[in-house]
Amino acid sequence: MAKTDEYLDEACRELERMSADEQAKLEYEARERAIRDYNSQMSSALRRGREEGMKCGVERARQSMIIEMLGNGVSAEEICRMAGTTKEEIRKAKEAMES
Repeated sequence: MAKTDEYLDEACRELERMSADEQAKLEYEARERAIRDYNSQMSSALRRGREEGMKCGVERARQSMIIEMLGNGVSAEEICRMAGTTKEEIRKAKEAMES
């Protein structure tokens, strides 16, 4: 098939030439490894970023809920029970409300 199409024939010749050239093969393999390493690092960084973002979002939602409950007159003890939080977190939320 390559002999019937001049572009395929040229590509086959180039492939054969590159296959014979050990240095080109090593460079190609090094480039491929670098690309795989980069993609792996980016994937890992994205996963860690998402995890950290989720933690931050959950914490903000928790603080928002505490502030909302305080604003509605819910007692600190009731907030601790309902939100599974500590009095220290409630104190910080009160300080955030006042500032």
